[in-house]
Amino acid sequence: MSTIKSSDEHLTLNADGSSKDIKFQANGVEKASISSAGAFTSTTIDATALTGNLPALNASALTNLDAADVSGTHTSFTSTGIDDNATSTAITIDASENVGIGVVPESTNIHSSYSSIDISRGGALAGHSAGNGMKILGNSYRTASGYAYKNTDKASLYANDDGLHEFKVAPSGSADAAITWDTAMTIDNSGRVIQHKKIYSIYKSYGGGVGDLTGGTLVDSEGITFSTSTGKWTAPIAGLYQMGGSFYTNGDTTMEVYIKKNGSSTAFLNNLTSNRNSFGYSVSTIIYLAANDTVNFANLKGSIRSAASDYRWIFRIG
Repeated sequence: MSTIKSSDEHLTLNADGSSKDIKFQANGVEKASISSAGAFTSTTIDATALTGNLPALNASALTNLDAADVSGTHTSFTSTGIDDNATSTAITIDASENVGIGVVPESTNIHSSYSSIDISRGGALAGHSAGNGMKILGNSYRTASGYAYKNTDKASLYANDDGLHEFKVAPSGSADAAITWDTAMTIDNSGRVIQHKKIYSIYKSYGGGVGDLTGGTLVDSEGITFSTSTGKWTAPIAGLYQMGGSFYTNGDTTMEVYIKKNGSSTAFLNNLTSNRNSFGYSVSTIIYLAANDTVNFANLKGSIRSAASDYRWIFRIG
C-alpha cells in the first residue's frame, strides 16, 4: 500500500511496489514523476521560472554525480566567445597569463613585466604591466637573455616605451637562435624622426664631355646601386635625396652640369658660360625619387675633368 508520512520533519512518499512510480499532478495533469528506479522526469518546465541569474554551482553537489544522470541527447551549444564545438584548441592561456591564439604561447615570450598574446606562428602583442609600453613582435620572442627567432626567417620589432617609438629589424636567422637587432628608425615623443640606417653612395674620378657622365670608382655605399657603364644610381625606396659632387673643367672650357631623373633633365647644378681653365666647385641639390627611379649626372657644354680628387655623391635625407 502506498503511503505518505512525516517523520522528523521529513516528508516520505512511498509507492508500494517495485514497478510503481511517484507522480506529481496539477488539476489531474501529470507534471513530473519519479520511477521506482529513481529516474526523475518532467513533462513540462515553465521557462519563466528559469529567468534571472543562476546561483554559483556548488562543486560538492557534483561529488557523486552519476554519468547516467546526465545521459541523453543534448542540443549543440555555441557562444560569442569560444565555441565548444571546435575540433581543436583555439586559445591557450598559460599560468603566466600569456595567451596563444592558434598556438601555445612561448613560455619566455616577453619580459616578466609584460603580458603577451601570441598570434599564430609568427606574430605577438605584448603590454607592460605599468601601462606605459607595448610591443609588436614579428617572428620573435623574448628569452631570459634577449630575443630569439620563432621560425627560420627575418624578424621585426616595434616598441613603444614611455612615448618613444622604436622600429627594429633583423636578417633571416634560425628558429630559437639569438637575435641581434638593428634599429631602423626612432620617433621621439616630440615627433622627431631619426633614421638609424643611412642610405648613401659615394664615387670618385669620373668626368667626360657633353652627355651623361659614366665610369667611376666606388668609395663607399650603403643601399644604393650604381652602374659605372651608365653612370646611373637607382633609388631603393621613395624619399628625398641629395645629389652633388665636385666638378672641374678639363682645360680651358665651359661646363654645365645637371641632374637627369629617369633619363630626363631635372635640376641644374652649375652653368659656367665662359671658358675657365681647371675651374670648379662643389655643389648639390635635393630631389624627390620614387622607389627604383634612376638618377645620373650629365654635361651640356665643354668637358669635365676626371681626377682622383673629384667626387660625386648621393644621400637619402628623408
